[in-house]
Amino acid sequence: AGTACGAAEAGAARGAAQLELCRRCKQDFAPGARAAPCRFHSGDFAGETRQRWADPGDHAGGGDVLEFWTCCGAGALDAPGCKTGQHLSFSDPLPVLEEDYDN
Repeated sequence: AGTACGAAEAGAARGAAQLELCRRCKQDFAPGARAAPCRFHSGDFAGETRQRWADPGDHAGGGDVLEFWTCCGAGALDAPGCKTGQHLSFSDPLPVLEEDYDN
């Protein structure tokens, strides 16, 4: 019962401040403050075996999986975003072209 009450209070506090969740950086933002900087990755966090980049016949470490962001090559899931732009709520349409990003 305490958890439901706490969740209701958190929802009410979020509603009172009228914050939205940014789908890019996962931070709360005020809709009037979209111009505030948002850092995010435009790609996916993926993995690939080391064998993909090895010379033919070189099998050393071939089964090791290298994980990275496909947009910039950063190797940590929590690496700072490589793109900046305006916050984007879950109710906004997603940009589909690279030109839709600020940089």
